[in-house]
Amino acid sequence: ALGKTHRAAPYHAGLSPDVRGHTQTAFLSGQLDVVVATIAFGMGVDKANVRTVLHLALPGSVEAYYQEIGRAGRDGLPSRAVLMHHFVDRKTHEFFLERDYPDPAVLKKLARVLSDAPQDSDTVRRRARVSMDDFEKAIEKLWIHGGVKGVTEDQLTKGHDDWPEPYAAQRRLREEQLALVARFAESHRCRMVSLVQHFGDQADSGKPCGVCDVCAPAACIGARFEVPGADDLSVLSELVARLQNYPGQASGRLCRELLGEAPEARPRFERLVSGLVRAGQLRVEDAVFEKDGKKIPYHRLYLVGRPSLELVRLPVKAVASVKKTGKPARTTRRRGSKREGRKPAVELPQSGASAGLVAKLRAWRLEEAKRRRVPAFRVLTNRALVAVAEARPSSTQALRGVAGIGPKVVQDSGAQLVALCAHTRGAVTPR
Repeated sequence: ALGKTHRAAPYHAGLSPDVRGHTQTAFLSGQLDVVVATIAFGMGVDKANVRTVLHLALPGSVEAYYQEIGRAGRDGLPSRAVLMHHFVDRKTHEFFLERDYPDPAVLKKLARVLSDAPQDSDTVRRRARVSMDDFEKAIEKLWIHGGVKGVTEDQLTKGHDDWPEPYAAQRRLREEQLALVARFAESHRCRMVSLVQHFGDQADSGKPCGVCDVCAPAACIGARFEVPGADDLSVLSELVARLQNYPGQASGRLCRELLGEAPEARPRFERLVSGLVRAGQLRVEDAVFEKDGKKIPYHRLYLVGRPSLELVRLPVKAVASVKKTGKPARTTRRRGSKREGRKPAVELPQSGASAGLVAKLRAWRLEEAKRRRVPAFRVLTNRALVAVAEARPSSTQALRGVAGIGPKVVQDSGAQLVALCAHTRGAVTPR
């Protein structure tokens, strides 16, 4: 239906640079109405009359979400932001967090085997008994925080011992960002008020915006609502009675007391709370308590006026995917290289059509790492190195289309990489 009424095109890394460039130019010039793309598309796009930004998954942070929806309505005219999210989105972000910020125990294993005597990366990895999947990210984080020194993969030496605290703080901040964006998406408060308070705007009046899905649920285009069933009305009645007797109770405790601690209890409870909030009969306030030195946010609930359950409409429940067995599909990912979303580790080929170019690229990377005084993987990862050797790009434009090669690599080293590929192209028979 979209294709019949709107001009649309995709934009993603799997397309050639020419196609991506054509799509971006067509969108900016008004030849395209819709672009279905990853978030990176909009980073450099300054188009004043974008009317709608639609997220099909939960963003990585509140800051990222605010920046991304800011691409709409730059001409000052009314625009719409739609966020479609699911609990699986949070699991996906947690998976990438685990991949990109390895458990501190992995870094400690590496730190223990390092010494003042230089060791090559393979020796360090084997002695620490760290998998190839985890090694590259772990050694990178260790280097960033000063736990390892050395500018090449063959000269890794011990750094200082003060790296654990700053690394743990960085990892904890990323965890907090994920928790905050999930809390924002599941909140029952005015979206704009939540955003304003998140960024600490003291000059804002705190008045609800009146147009978001919480303030104006009837105008919401991304959700449907239904009349509560008999079971829902029974729980709602008990919830209202308890809050009438003791206002300001914590939502988590009420959930446990009314519905128990089964996995499905919390989503159901939040659905009931959402119905009361959208009917203007419940107020949710943020609160924080400290446990083991950590600040843990939670919600307190207060009734507004004399609630009438006849006015309550509940968000339509999402339907979980089910296997043929009739049981909910598992979303748990196993540890190891076969885990979903985990790319297998890359071995540098010692033979074959691309081996000669791999060797030359590796030698160039070594010299470049010495010149910049950074570890070799900071110049070019093994995965990107092999991808360049297999693609043998003939221009910097073609290099941009190679997996793992970003704009900074093209800018800093693009000409050198293309020259190395050109020099080797005639001496190596392509596969």
